[in-house]
Amino acid sequence: MSRFADFFRTEGAYISSWPIQNGNRPRGIGKAKLSNKPSISIHKVRSVLYAAAKLLGDLSAIQNGHVWERGERRLVGKLLGRMLGKLFR
Repeated sequence: MSRFADFFRTEGAYISSWPIQNGNRPRGIGKAKLSNKPSISIHKVRSVLYAAAKLLGDLSAIQNGHVWERGERRLVGKLLGRMLGKLFR
């Protein structure tokens, strides 16, 4: 094995066996990259969960006959949020 980077590829995963000297990695050599796909961020997961909760709340209101009450609360919340957003710019 040479002193230089010895890369090998296994199903999209790049793993480096670069010899680390004095605790420092050579520039450009980082941790193993497991795939080329963009990772799922916490923001995306959170937004999907909130959208699902909103939809489930709407369905629950329809089943229980509270459609107008839920609509009023959502409208008041949206208007209040806009007013507070303008107030604290």
